[in-house]
Amino acid sequence: MSRERINIARDASRCRFPDTDAVRATGCSSTMKCRRGFTLIEMVAVIAIVGIITAIVLPRYFNIMNLAKNKIAQAAAVEGHARVNMWGVSQYLINGVWPTTDQYEGASNSIGRDAGDFRISYRKEDETTLNISAEGKEATSFEGVEASILITPPGKGGQ
Repeated sequence: MSRERINIARDASRCRFPDTDAVRATGCSSTMKCRRGFTLIEMVAVIAIVGIITAIVLPRYFNIMNLAKNKIAQAAAVEGHARVNMWGVSQYLINGVWPTTDQYEGASNSIGRDAGDFRISYRKEDETTLNISAEGKEATSFEGVEASILITPPGKGGQ
């Protein structure tokens, strides 16, 4: 019997457990089949999650982009307001008389119509009010975007 025990001990020493470093590196042992890649269920789950995130994020993104374009159009209209103020003050310094709203409207080429991606227009609303509009130029990302403001130009339209 002692001899039998020795043989069993020798056989046990030959029997090796999976190398723990190899198990950690590959993630599989000798009894477990190594698998590589992803299952169809895992892929479908990832695609579904990406789809849900996209459905939530894209509408918010486009809304923010439209708000930004409108703010830029408003900034272009405010730039037109600054131009009107500068032109009116320069006319006052040259002539000693404030321009009328008709003169502001007629001097739109002198005041300036181009503001980058926007075209600025000046229109008389009444004797003391001027409407300044900024409209996105064709073939730009601002096409169809517009904003306008009502102002009382310097000198209150000649009064």
